[in-house]
Amino acid sequence: MSTKQEGIRANVHTDDQYYDVNVDATAWFEQASDQEIVELADCGWGEDYPADAVAEFMADQNQEIERLFEYVSHGKDPIGFECSVNERDARAWLKEHRPQM
Repeated sequence: MSTKQEGIRANVHTDDQYYDVNVDATAWFEQASDQEIVELADCGWGEDYPADAVAEFMADQNQEIERLFEYVSHGKDPIGFECSVNERDARAWLKEHRPQM
């Protein structure tokens, strides 16, 4: 009995942990090129520029992440953010939707 993949979990949080948002990043994977996904995998699925692109894309679809970016950009002191994608979820999605990868 196999279970169908439900989504690709990802987490986006500010460096100061004020915002900590869990999100389904499947929409990013659906529109991403194979090269973008390879770059994400090469950086360990998070906490690097390829993962930032996931968070930035998801901000257009998720109000919490949009607010996170507003917080990061309007603070008096610079605050960064990190995004991490669940590797197991991503690999399961790839196996089902892009088996050539």
